[in-house]
Amino acid sequence: MRTRPTIDGSANCTRERCDAQFLGLLAFSTALLSVRSSHAFEVAVDAQSQLQLYSVRSPFGSPTLSRQRLVHQLALDAQSDPPKLDESKVSWAFHSRLRLDGDYGVSSEERDPNNLAAFIPGLYTSPVDLSYGYFSVTGLLRDTTGIAIGRQILFNELGFWSFDGAKVAFSPAGLFELSGFAGYEQRGGLPFLSTSRYESDGVYRGNRDGMTAPQWPSYLNSSKVAPAFGASLSLTALRGLRARIDYRRVNQSDRVVTVPFADATGRLATFSGSRISSERVGAGAGFDIASRASIDGAWVYDLYRRASQEHRAMGTYRLSDRIRFNAGYQYRLPLFDADSIFNWFGARGNVTSYGSVTYQPVTAFQVTVGGGARWLGIGPRQLLSEALSAGPETGKDGFFRIDSSYFARDFSLGSGTLFESGSGGKRFNSDLWYRRNFLSRKLETLTLVSAGRWENPLFSERAQSSVTYVAGVRLFPGARQELGAEWEHVIAEGPLQRFRIIATATARFP
Repeated sequence: MRTRPTIDGSANCTRERCDAQFLGLLAFSTALLSVRSSHAFEVAVDAQSQLQLYSVRSPFGSPTLSRQRLVHQLALDAQSDPPKLDESKVSWAFHSRLRLDGDYGVSSEERDPNNLAAFIPGLYTSPVDLSYGYFSVTGLLRDTTGIAIGRQILFNELGFWSFDGAKVAFSPAGLFELSGFAGYEQRGGLPFLSTSRYESDGVYRGNRDGMTAPQWPSYLNSSKVAPAFGASLSLTALRGLRARIDYRRVNQSDRVVTVPFADATGRLATFSGSRISSERVGAGAGFDIASRASIDGAWVYDLYRRASQEHRAMGTYRLSDRIRFNAGYQYRLPLFDADSIFNWFGARGNVTSYGSVTYQPVTAFQVTVGGGARWLGIGPRQLLSEALSAGPETGKDGFFRIDSSYFARDFSLGSGTLFESGSGGKRFNSDLWYRRNFLSRKLETLTLVSAGRWENPLFSERAQSSVTYVAGVRLFPGARQELGAEWEHVIAEGPLQRFRIIATATARFP
């Protein structure tokens, strides 16, 4: 059976082959569990399977989009037993999570480039990817140094990011932590159980082998890894005071299409050479004032474009045990990978300011009322070509939100309402949900009803109202097992309808 290249460079597999791969990984985890009794370490496994069935009917009755998505996740965590007081503080741990994401409802017509009525470019699945998998050792050099090797996820002021490589952290006497890492950014297009969900936006990366020149000329011919390195410094000595600075740079040398039109010979102009993909630095700081208030702020600067990408501040004040205030603002400028064509178009940032108050008269009930404003087209132009558009029009949006919830012994209910209006259009949404427990909390039901309307001045003909209802049930046959099912039905103007069924099964060990 011939396979077609996927967007991440791996080949699509049949259902039997995907399941065989995943079962092989499960067998490996089981083998590791079998040696638990003879070694001083602890192991935990978390397995989850989810089946999603979709059906969306066009306003014109045809075509109907159907999807059959089967997702398996397998997490394995192992760590050494905590050291005793008279033993070395060196310890190790291993963490991994595998994901199989197969969509068996994609038809052959949707993958046929000669069928222009149904063809969807880039509609390929990555059957198995390794979300993370790394081995770490802590307590080295008299409890000052730690090392982690493998596929890791970082979450700091620069955002959510993943890389394959090594990270070293140095923290003497808990005064501060200095860490550095080096490796390769996790990207789609490389055959290492990878995904593109963590990399910068704006560029499609995939294997062009077997594709003609006019097909997706924006593809990078991803055959080379993207070296990445960075460092961070955080203050840990002072209680109630937080401060850190992060730096990250990613390079690339894949062949990129520079002109999206073929010449007379059918060839596309390309460029290949080492260059910056992204380079940013970020800083964050915050402090607590007794137990009543806290203030946090952050700033991110794009070194490649020499522009501030983001700065934000947020404050919280607790007037009493019943009343809490929040206020803040955020400026954000849209930025993309250095090879993205979107960098040739004008862009300006936007500023959002907001505030809210939460009232909790009793432990079981609370209500939050908040609102704010959003200003579009704020800040300097970010243009690589002055001949192009200066970016979005300036304007202002206002928004208001109110949420409430009540929790009792065997049931809980809540509601939420959001309203936005301004130069960016109008949006209204209101929902009401109710949960109920039965059989000593071994059975849980969920009911949700939501209604809303969306309008945008750029797409006035697409203004739409919709109603959604959801009914779900979860069963807990044991302390570490869970079964669930959920039905969702969306009814919108058109008429447009969407049906979705989700079934889940979760098991944990030990």
